Amino acid sequence: MVLHYIYVNSQDKKKDECICDFTINLHNPITSVKRIGVSSFTTSNNSYNVNENNNKVRWLEQQVDYIGSVTRTMEVIIPPGYYGIHELLTLIVNLMTEATEAKDKDGNVISPGRRYAGETKVTYSYKINENYEVSIIGTSSSSTLSNKYWGFYSPLNDMKNNLLHSILGFEMISQIANTQDITNDNKADFKQSYTGGGIDVGLRTLKAKHSYSENSNLLFLASSVLANNSIRSRNDEGGIMTSMKTNILETIPVNVSRYSHIHMSKFGSEILWHDMDNVSLSHFDLKLLNEHQFINREGVSNYRCVIVVETLEPDHKEKELMYKEYNRQAYALAHRP
Repeated sequence: MVLHYIYVNSQDKKKDECICDFTINLHNPITSVKRIGVSSFTTSNNSYNVNENNNKVRWLEQQVDYIGSVTRTMEVIIPPGYYGIHELLTLIVNLMTEATEAKDKDGNVISPGRRYAGETKVTYSYKINENYEVSIIGTSSSSTLSNKYWGFYSPLNDMKNNLLHSILGFEMISQIANTQDITNDNKADFKQSYTGGGIDVGLRTLKAKHSYSENSNLLFLASSVLANNSIRSRNDEGGIMTSMKTNILETIPVNVSRYSHIHMSKFGSEILWHDMDNVSLSHFDLKLLNEHQFINREGVSNYRCVIVVETLEPDHKEKELMYKEYNRQAYALAHRP
């Protein structure tokens, strides 16, 4: 067994390549590769917490007095970037309050937008308690006209991939509907924006079940060449745990604050090894993924890592013959007549 170390610095990538996806070419190919792993990784925590994959906030609105009419589906888009929690929540509730375009469940734009007859709009606001739990409050400006059911919504596929709501602490399925109709059967799962009639403020407030998190919890280093035989588990649509192939090379915990350095080191048995079936390695790719395993293109910083390559010693027939001859001569000298 022989260990080789490949020191990678993303600053050395080609000019037309991205920090999060580039290729390393080895001047001297490494032969008889048994397995590979990552022994260290260092970067700074500059990644965006809002990106093109998680920047949509969708919610439903339905007039309380006419529950059988069309449910409005609303959507706002948050520009990618890094947001502190108050900055993010202020932007979300302002956009939710000012949104005018509404669609039905088939995606058709409804006229006149989110309004029902002459009602006024819902005003959304937020608060954060001492346990860092976020609450969104929907309040009507009229006690009789703008009394709506409301609640967050997301298609199931988007829930499985990436949702901005998870930063805020809202729980999938139980707090975010995956059906686009508010009906008499499910209206109890939604909040009211009604202001009068002695309605308790809790009935119009959607409170997150978990504390918010401004930073991503994980990064992933991936490679289609080095980790092409890796497998991970996942939940399918029926809630059944299955397995699938993945190109994840190493999981990088993000356990530091914004702008601090992320550093991971592993030694010996701590290294996550990937079998390579005695191949010859002349090049490989490296991809930096966010916590939802999408290529992390926004707000990323250069990084350094060390790839450990374990090889098998090749068979040396000449060395074997040399030892045989050495032993033969030693035996002859020891048993001279």
